[in-house]
Amino acid sequence: IRAQFLVLKKAVIDEEGKNLEQQQTIKIRDQNIRRLEQEIESLQFRNEQLTKRIGVLQNDLNTKERQNSPLSRRFLSFSSSSSSTTPKDSNDSTRRASTTSSTGGGSNNQQQQPESMDLVDELNMELKMKTEELEQLKQLNSDLKQQQLQETERLEHELKLSGKQMETMEQKMIDHESSLRKLQREKLDLENRHQKIDQEFHKCRLEMENLKIENKNLKQRMGNMEQQLIQKHSKSSEQQANDNIGSMRDHRLSAIRQKRQKHHQPHQQNKFYKDLSKRKEVIEQFTMKLCEFICALSTFRDYMQMGYDTYLVQLEDASKQYSELKIQQWKQQSLSSTITDLNAIEQEISKTSIDIVETFADYVSYLNKTNIYLTIW
Repeated sequence: IRAQFLVLKKAVIDEEGKNLEQQQTIKIRDQNIRRLEQEIESLQFRNEQLTKRIGVLQNDLNTKERQNSPLSRRFLSFSSSSSSTTPKDSNDSTRRASTTSSTGGGSNNQQQQPESMDLVDELNMELKMKTEELEQLKQLNSDLKQQQLQETERLEHELKLSGKQMETMEQKMIDHESSLRKLQREKLDLENRHQKIDQEFHKCRLEMENLKIENKNLKQRMGNMEQQLIQKHSKSSEQQANDNIGSMRDHRLSAIRQKRQKHHQPHQQNKFYKDLSKRKEVIEQFTMKLCEFICALSTFRDYMQMGYDTYLVQLEDASKQYSELKIQQWKQQSLSSTITDLNAIEQEISKTSIDIVETFADYVSYLNKTNIYLTIW
């Protein structure tokens, strides 16, 4: 996007330079056209003055036609050629001259003959010069018309190209806006996911803390239970030893008593042996239950250790996801900077479009003015 921005900026700068050059050329040609129009107006005014003077001279020559001199014939030929160029002005001038000649005297006409000859020659030369200048001006006007048509065609072509470029730029801007909207939506989704993961992360931390506390409590309880079991086992072993000692004593006493009283105590001996067997069975059952309880405690401890390890793995995964979300958030911030760049591009494009429209309006008004002058010409 930044590379496209630089390219578009260069293109806009080039277009502005071209527009300035075109405006300067248009101003220069407008000045030339005005200058030529002023020259044409001055020439027309001088031509009118010359036609009036020629009409007066023709009136003077008409008075001399009756004399049939060779000079009068030459003046008549010149008057016929000049009258063919401007018949209406000559007729008006002849009428005026006839009225003036009828009132004037013959002595004045005789004095003005050599002066009129010189004036006619000068006027003839001036007419030739003016006709040449008029032809040159006509040629210049035709050249200017052709140049104007070429420039109009070129400017119209450039306007079409600029319009196409503006359309493509607008399409690109629409595409960029759609992509930016998608990125903004993705950013919102990522932010929501980030918030959820943060919440889950805090929950996991709380659960881990609770599990640590429970693990400590369980360890303490396990230690207490082990101490109690050791104490019970020591007590049971002492009791068993005492019982064994007592049983040995009883056995010796019973043996002594049996020797003394073989026939008087058979029932008591059987009862003593029954009590010893019951005590042995109870001690064996207690030891079995104690071993089972110790195995259960060891399995519970292993299970808690596995749960602790799984929670550690989950915390590591959550930390990784958190880091990934931070990276994505940084990318979104960089995209926001690109959004600001695109907004600046849009502003510059809008400015250039406004300048193009204004130049086109000025050019249309200029063409209208030139068309008016051409119709008058």
